[in-house]
Amino acid sequence: MSRYCLLSTAVTRFAPGDRTDVNALPAAFLAGRDGLRGDETNYWIFTEGGLRTLLDRTGWDVCDWLLVHDDDSILWSTQRDERVMCLLRSRAFEPVARTQLASGWHVLEAGSWRWTERRFSIALGAGVRSVRLAVTVPESVTVPVTLTGPGAVHVLDRHADYELSFETGGALMEFELDHAMEGDAVDGRERGIIVRDVRVE
Repeated sequence: MSRYCLLSTAVTRFAPGDRTDVNALPAAFLAGRDGLRGDETNYWIFTEGGLRTLLDRTGWDVCDWLLVHDDDSILWSTQRDERVMCLLRSRAFEPVARTQLASGWHVLEAGSWRWTERRFSIALGAGVRSVRLAVTVPESVTVPVTLTGPGAVHVLDRHADYELSFETGGALMEFELDHAMEGDAVDGRERGIIVRDVRVE
């Protein structure tokens, strides 16, 4: 019924007991009779990987994804409360008429470039055969960094500017870096590489 959905929900990074990091696993935990923190209306809590899998299986593409945390709120044991806020696009509708950034992109900076997350994607308009990315690996990123995309793997072994080409293989191009910088006290975002321009042919 809706082309877009704005979703907010709590997520868990650790299994109960705070000893096993399950954030990347496609998992969910069923809460006991008291729910979570005494709220019996809470039945499930997902990992980030589990929530992403659920959204994909139910027909949604992620346009934007933000993880926020509250140091003063405890989810269970000593684990701090974390919540995902995400913008979703339904695949039940016709494909986008023009190429758009999909998931894994941070806000435009200096009017000309964006940080990506470790995983990011581009929704392609009709007739696009290839995509060229103008990227920068800044000094803050550990090299080498490997970027895997449709039909190509690029090893970026220097702090420099690159022009990278990828052939399209569908309506959604998905990219993945082998590592990214985790959020810290200065910048809480996950940061992979900088993209200065996206060109389609």
